[in-house]
Amino acid sequence: MTSQPLINADRLWTRLMALAEIGATPAGGVNRQALSDGEIAAWRRVIRWAGEAGLIPSTDATGNLFLTLAGRDRVAPPLLLGSHLDSQPTGGKFDGAAGVMAALEAVVSLAGQGEKPMRDLIVVAWMNEEGSRFAPGMMGSEAFTGERGLDAIRAARDADGISVGEALDRLHAAFPDLPHRSLGFAVGAYLELHIEQGPVLEAADCTIGVVSGIQGKKTFQVVVEGSEGHAGTLAQSERRDALAAFARMASALHAEIGTIDADIKFTIGRVAVVPNAPSVVPSRVSFSIDLRHPDNAVLDAAGARIKTLCQETAPPCSVTVTPLVDAPSNVFDPRLRASIAKAAREQGHSAMAILSAAGHDARHLAKVCPAAMIFIPCRDGASHVEHEWAEPDHVAAGAAVLAQVLCELAFACHRGVRTSMQDVARRDYRDAMACLGAAVSIVTTDGGAGRTGFTASAICSVTDDPPTLLVCINRGSSAYVGVTRNKVVCINVLSARHEQLSRLFGGKVPAEERFAAAAWSTLATGAPVLADCAAAFDCRIADVVNVGTHDVLFCRVVALQRSGCTDNLIYFGRAYHTVGVTDPAEAGPESTSGPS
Repeated sequence: MTSQPLINADRLWTRLMALAEIGATPAGGVNRQALSDGEIAAWRRVIRWAGEAGLIPSTDATGNLFLTLAGRDRVAPPLLLGSHLDSQPTGGKFDGAAGVMAALEAVVSLAGQGEKPMRDLIVVAWMNEEGSRFAPGMMGSEAFTGERGLDAIRAARDADGISVGEALDRLHAAFPDLPHRSLGFAVGAYLELHIEQGPVLEAADCTIGVVSGIQGKKTFQVVVEGSEGHAGTLAQSERRDALAAFARMASALHAEIGTIDADIKFTIGRVAVVPNAPSVVPSRVSFSIDLRHPDNAVLDAAGARIKTLCQETAPPCSVTVTPLVDAPSNVFDPRLRASIAKAAREQGHSAMAILSAAGHDARHLAKVCPAAMIFIPCRDGASHVEHEWAEPDHVAAGAAVLAQVLCELAFACHRGVRTSMQDVARRDYRDAMACLGAAVSIVTTDGGAGRTGFTASAICSVTDDPPTLLVCINRGSSAYVGVTRNKVVCINVLSARHEQLSRLFGGKVPAEERFAAAAWSTLATGAPVLADCAAAFDCRIADVVNVGTHDVLFCRVVALQRSGCTDNLIYFGRAYHTVGVTDPAEAGPESTSGPS
């Protein structure tokens, strides 16, 4: 703890209420949708407040706003904290805005202490978290983490036909002198404060929610195509009524998907009817689906069933189901969660672990760096409504906890403070690990995110019931996006003759050149199988845990292949070695498959 107050609670509340004046609605809410005049005005106000404390503003190609307090080491990955400034059309004062303003207050208060942090601290306001004007949401954080391409983002249009690209160009024109950062950069850690948007904390009379993770989410755009006709002359038997088909779909979807279990969240949202005239049979209906569940297996099964149900109930109309968002459940960094709980305890605030039922930008940051979230209560659990409310004391408490965690991270190995990540020097740890020999494998994947692979030795068995392997992948790996998006891998165990291939997959050469150096096949998942590997474990990724710079993948084995090879490639003492048997069993090549 520092000797000075961690935050100025009065300043935080005053600024939060002043921000709520931008886009204020008659009913006391906020309409400040992404890339609107309201958000541009919010940028101006927030940039002015940040500038008063010496923070430097910048942006990027997707309209994320960054406010930087320079640290001692400008090269070290910065600490990032914030949320979003955009709202729903009938949104509240706190959703997103409380997170940005708490982050700004934490950094401004730290700057006021006159001591420079060890690395840069950056307050961020992500572009289009809500997705109310432009679908899908979280465009800024997805672009930052490489999960969505800039061209696809710029092509999206709102209900008036305005593209994200046009709105972004207008935003950037409003701030011609604002420096532009590269789209995506290395981050040391990410923290986000948010109102809970649910009733759990309030019901438990608890001030701080230590968010364990975010439940998975899928969204879809569904378009039903029929034929127009005269309402008074066209016989019922001859109609291709798109609205009637929608009614059948909605009924079937709610009856089956909406009743899977107590944790399922199924919503049909925006519905548009064409031509939407009183005496014309509707020819076209488009609608959105929002599906959420904490169990990725249930979420995937329900998502697949949605398309089938729509196709079964569409005739005589046709239907197109387009997936928009596919965000599996995630778990936040356990050390950051422990730091949040510790700060709450030391400050005298009640705290509890809680799963986020709503999606947040932190979901995407957790894929590239250690990340965590702090929840504070909101009255009656209400959010995305104009009467959304959080108590001033709760806002201040959350911001103070955020500030303490930030301070501990910002001054790690300074003032005698160490984070848990630095209890052992990284070099000493690596030197000790060089004494731990391990088998070398090439981990491959293929699917919608493309074919790629990497060399790995951080692999081990978890259990044989069900057969499961553990694989560690650095979030900075060139294969990371492909592996995590495709959600399938094949672990190809290498023999002595594969040393050069191992070096190739561990280097910087393009994926096409890596795969061109050997022969490949496939088993159940479609992930590449090395033709002459010692053994191949074909897997679907069942779960992912973020730890430090890496993701730990729990991989369910669905198919196997063994070559009967008598040696293995081992990495020990920072060099390759070979181990083998002198009296091998006379087993030949063998493969087995489980259900895919």
